Amino acid sequence: DPSKLETVVYTIDRALAQHQHVINGRVDYHFSVDDKLVTLSNDTDGCIVAIHNAKQVDFGRLPHPCTAATITNSNLYAALNNGTVVNFSLTDLTASLPLLTLSANAHQLAISADGDLMSVAFSTSLQVHSLPAGQLLHSVPLPSQAEAMWFASEGRIAVITNQYYVNEFLFNENIVRRIRFRPPAQDNQLVSQLNTPAAHYLLFS
Repeated sequence: DPSKLETVVYTIDRALAQHQHVINGRVDYHFSVDDKLVTLSNDTDGCIVAIHNAKQVDFGRLPHPCTAATITNSNLYAALNNGTVVNFSLTDLTASLPLLTLSANAHQLAISADGDLMSVAFSTSLQVHSLPAGQLLHSVPLPSQAEAMWFASEGRIAVITNQYYVNEFLFNENIVRRIRFRPPAQDNQLVSQLNTPAAHYLLFS
């Protein structure tokens, strides 16, 4: 029962002072942005958004449990289990009206650098939407379920599947899929990853 769970979050500030906060529920997603930690915790009928800033925690709420989330330029985007995608303001602690209505629950979200495009991964397919127009632009099958996804550059999306292959999808007149990385045979478990503006790092066990 998610309502009976609690998560203790410890933070260490720049002066190396330790702070401790208790969050209701299990932390399902977490992001770091502008010296803040943002956590999302699903419960039975919504999602708690907690913004940790050293000594202080500010709370907001999404109206439905979250199935996927991403953050860019201090904008939190969340796919909810009613099929909608909303933008949550980390300043006002409020959710926007639905930006998109999806045909199924999303597994992964990614936003282009200019904020105009959103890619959505489902269990067996990938969609690219225009946020300003609220319009579906592309839909392609996935070789297996996505573990992570990001916009590599203009017109290209990178997807890590649950087999740990990095697939590049190139969207132009013809949609092209290329395998950009095959995991070595001896590396059988992806334990962590980090996406930066310069590169995407994969850590295998």
